[in-house]
Amino acid sequence: MNKKKIVAGLISLAFIGSLAGSQMMTAQAATQEAKKMSTDVQLVKSDTTKEGKTITYRLQFDTGTVPMNKLVLRDQLESVLQAKSATVYDKDGKDVTGKGTLSLNEKTGLITWSPGTANDFYNRRLYLEITALVRENVDFSKYEDKEGIPRIPNVGQMIQDDKTTNTPPVIEELPKTVTPNINKTVEGKKTLNIDYEKQFTYEIDVTIPTNRKVDKLEIVDDMPDVLEPVKAVVKEGKTDVTNKGTLTLDKATSTMKWVPKSPTEFKGHK
Repeated sequence: MNKKKIVAGLISLAFIGSLAGSQMMTAQAATQEAKKMSTDVQLVKSDTTKEGKTITYRLQFDTGTVPMNKLVLRDQLESVLQAKSATVYDKDGKDVTGKGTLSLNEKTGLITWSPGTANDFYNRRLYLEITALVRENVDFSKYEDKEGIPRIPNVGQMIQDDKTTNTPPVIEELPKTVTPNINKTVEGKKTLNIDYEKQFTYEIDVTIPTNRKVDKLEIVDDMPDVLEPVKAVVKEGKTDVTNKGTLTLDKATSTMKWVPKSPTEFKGHK
């Protein structure tokens, strides 16, 4: 049976062995009672994802042996992620979310949890498990490395009175960005000696980008006035997809335009 991967960060006052070799299970919805943190997923420091996919973060915190008046577990998700649920577990995997106040803002991606009495969690190990959604049709360009791969970081925090400690970052990678491209040929060539009494065919190759916001898409060919458009077909590979958009041929202006009904459907396509 395949184990689901969870990306995890930790704050620890002592070395507890190799997290990469430990195995854990995904959390259930945060509203359920008496949950147990399961043990059948692989814990990793980085993972691959894609737009629209749900990911799970697990953050480990050791509160240590210094008395405290304030304890806050905090995670500010990147804007391209949408927070969906969060649960706090103790070292035995028991749900202790109800022993404090959980705040989750789906819009801003800020998750915080604070116990009613901080010292109730003196010298305790806690896990904050967060489920998030990778937003669709947003711009990931700020996260791209030099190879064009978006790498989305996540860092959690433990706040104890006036001291803040960060977890090591964990990374979610998206597939390499497909850049936009357009190319035009006539009868398969860059140049052609034509007979004005015969029809000939132009081909426009268009590649729609990925990892970018695409709300509007138009493929337009404004030909010289001496040419008259007769017919146009839009294909993806060998498949005719003309009816997935609106095709306009204007003989008076020698213009062809195709506008897809759903631009995002063609992201990364040619």
